[in-house]
Amino acid sequence: MIENFNSIIILLISIFIFFLIFNRYNYSISQYLKLVDHPNSSLKAHKKPTPITGGIFLYVCLIIIIFFQKSHNNEAILYLNYLDFFFVSCLFYFGILDDKFNLGPNIKLLVLALTIFLLLLFNNFLLINKIEITSINLSFNVMSINYFITALSILLFINASNMFDGLDGQSGFYFLILFLFLGLTTKFNLILFGLIFSIVLFLILNLKKKIFLGDSGIFLLSSIFSIMVISNYQTGKLISEEIFLLMMIPGIDMFRLFVERIARKQNPFKGDRNHLHHILLNSFSEKKVLQIIIFLILIPNLISYFFDYHIYLIALSLLGYLGIFFYFKKKNV
Repeated sequence: MIENFNSIIILLISIFIFFLIFNRYNYSISQYLKLVDHPNSSLKAHKKPTPITGGIFLYVCLIIIIFFQKSHNNEAILYLNYLDFFFVSCLFYFGILDDKFNLGPNIKLLVLALTIFLLLLFNNFLLINKIEITSINLSFNVMSINYFITALSILLFINASNMFDGLDGQSGFYFLILFLFLGLTTKFNLILFGLIFSIVLFLILNLKKKIFLGDSGIFLLSSIFSIMVISNYQTGKLISEEIFLLMMIPGIDMFRLFVERIARKQNPFKGDRNHLHHILLNSFSEKKVLQIIIFLILIPNLISYFFDYHIYLIALSLLGYLGIFFYFKKKNV
């Protein structure tokens, strides 16, 4: 126990030292790599050029964590092995290209789908063969279409997370909540402590508008979380309702946007200013909108941790989202 505690402390100190160095050279790195988000379109609310280097910071932190995993033979490697790390890295580097060249939605969808399919091809453990809804004692055998179901689930979560990223602090706090609840529900380990601490440090800069997560950061965190969630689901440490509750707010927002864009005969992956946070920004400050969205995600999951009311909480979250959306949508018409 003491050895593990010492390992965690050394890991966190190492990440913090890297954070200090990164903070010192963040702007230079962004200029050298040309990873700067300029406020030059109607979709961008920030007022000055901002480094899109959050993904780079978190990726190096992940490398530090992987090094400590190997050095201390930590059990977390079961939930993010080196093969998984390779595919996570592929998504991260693709995200860098997207941040740099602003690739089209069709290209992004194709590359993401292909990379996820290859991951599942080489790591069959991640293939979901059965979907069990424990609360109502219902199960579906999906072994015949397990590649499609698993790949689609990961792809939808990555896209939902990407579309959810549009307000300073929003994605950072969302992934912080995800990894915290993953640790509380299953078991905290070296990789979770490292990821949580890294996200907290990222948020310090992000809330000061010094850094953005970018597609590289979103692809990195969402793919890591997908792998860890599926691994814990396969070993029975998570149930499907818990997973759905964690992912549902970005998922619902994405589904609504897809339906509205298709109804308008638009590309469902093309950005607009009709996300939940955009609608709330018409009535509240950025700080207040961030608090509302965090509350909407955090409270149902916090209740679910203490009480086994997952189906009711899912329904409550859905009603909460729809109620907030329709009220403020109508108010701002």
